[in-house]
Amino acid sequence: MAVITDQNDYAKARNYWKYLKAKLKKEKSEVVSATTQLKLLAPDGKIRLSDMLDYKGIIALGKT
Repeated sequence: MAVITDQNDYAKARNYWKYLKAKLKKEKSEVVSATTQLKLLAPDGKIRLSDMLDYKGIIALGKT
């Protein structure tokens, strides 16, 4: 999300995705249902579940 929004601040990018994901879920968007959660190392050093999209999902998200 940071790349799509050109955002350097991790917290702002995370909050934007949280807001957008809730909005898309409410609209029953297929982009949200296409997300998969993988465990990745977070900036605080802990391993957390992170939402992932495939290429088609990224393109669809960019069109929203």
